[in-house]
Amino acid sequence: MAKWQEVRRCKECGKVYDGPIPEICVKCGVRLGTVSAFMALFGQRQVLRTDKCEIVIAKKTLFGWKIRQEKAKDAENATQDDEGPAASGCCARQKMDGTTL
Repeated sequence: MAKWQEVRRCKECGKVYDGPIPEICVKCGVRLGTVSAFMALFGQRQVLRTDKCEIVIAKKTLFGWKIRQEKAKDAENATQDDEGPAASGCCARQKMDGTTL
């Protein structure tokens, strides 16, 4: 199979495009970008990306695409409340029965 590579993915449905992205997503129909009229004069129909499309690291497997950076995104979004009360330090001075030290 292929090695890890940089691909584009639709944020709405998760469809992965390894080549040039289309103007409209094939799977869900969301507009992924617009074609530059200036570049169309020179014969290049390159789609300018919007915020509906993201760049991820993935590789092609037998059953589809495998994304590498999913857990890294989740770790950035985690807050101190998700890690438990000991991480924030608010409950470190309280005993289990509710009294303070």
